Amino acid sequence: MNPLRSIREEFDTQAIITLVVCLLIALLGWWATRRQSKGGTGGEGYSPADLRGIDPRRTALDADEIWLLGFAAPYVEHHQLLHDRWGLAPDGPNPAWQRKLGAVLSAAHVVDRGSWSRLVDSARSELAEPSPSYNDASGRAWVLTRYAWLVRLGVAAGHVDADAARHHTLAAATSARALFTNWSDYGDAFLASSAGSAGFDPVRLRADVRTLYAADGPWSDPGWPHDLNIS
Repeated sequence: MNPLRSIREEFDTQAIITLVVCLLIALLGWWATRRQSKGGTGGEGYSPADLRGIDPRRTALDADEIWLLGFAAPYVEHHQLLHDRWGLAPDGPNPAWQRKLGAVLSAAHVVDRGSWSRLVDSARSELAEPSPSYNDASGRAWVLTRYAWLVRLGVAAGHVDADAARHHTLAAATSARALFTNWSDYGDAFLASSAGSAGFDPVRLRADVRTLYAADGPWSDPGWPHDLNIS
């Protein structure tokens, strides 16, 4: 056996393997760069887990506005959307956020204005004339939170503007002041009523609610405003 030929064949094999590995690395690098440039897309219906770091700017809000926005906070945190925007996402075109928000709206069945209106009306009726299962404080917290969430989904879908959403939320939230005076009690009532509810992992839901009390969370100041300056 020719030793030189054996060495040359071994060298050729190693060169081919090295070339293939380099091509695979280059291909993976191209794919990752393309994925990042498209906002992390993963096909139709893909919803990135958390985009909130993409738009770190915070909207300056007064205490009354923060209070109103806070009623939908458990749902907003659960879906990792923006607490300080009535429309739940940054203003202006942003493909990644549009895909994420579109997936949330579709899952909630509120893309169609008629469907959204029926859900909002049902929740509003429940607040006005609660059923026996939602007549206590915890039940009221659950229904009010869902109502406030549906109102904000309406802004995100373009069914109502922020001023209308503010008015609707204020009308519903005012009645809650007879039952609650702070977010701590409200959060406990919400969790008590949400136990066993379909669509929620109780462990994650409790973690989401704990996050709301963090220093930069919408419930960081647990006390509710004594005098509202919202009309």
